[in-house]
Amino acid sequence: MIENGMSGAYSTVKAAVIMLVDHFAIEWGVHQVRVNSICAGHTETPLTAYLQDPKIKKGRSDVTPLQRVAQPINITNGIFLFSDEANYITATALDIDGGITKSVMIHMPGRKWR
Repeated sequence: MIENGMSGAYSTVKAAVIMLVDHFAIEWGVHQVRVNSICAGHTETPLTAYLQDPKIKKGRSDVTPLQRVAQPINITNGIFLFSDEANYITATALDIDGGITKSVMIHMPGRKWR
C-alpha cells in the first residue's frame, strides 16, 4: 500500500519557491541579478536518518534512475549554477535527484522496456 498525504505543505512550498525564483529572476534581471534554485532529491543527511535503514535506502535507490540515494556532495556540486561561469543562466530550477522526477514512466505497470 502506498502512503499518501502529509506532503501537501511541503510540495506547495517547494512549488512556491520555484515560482518565486522565476519571478525574482525576471524582475531583477535588468540589474544583472541572476536567481536560480537547486531542487535536491532524496539525500542522505542527519535529517534523513530513515535512509540508514538498508531496506528503505535500497528501495529508494531501486526507483532512482542512477540507482543510488544522493550524498550531500552530489547536491553541492550543483553550486556552479551560482558561479560567474554560469553568468547567463537565470530563472532555472536545477533538479539534482538522480533523474527520479523525470522517471514516472519507468514505474508504470505494463511497461515493456528497461
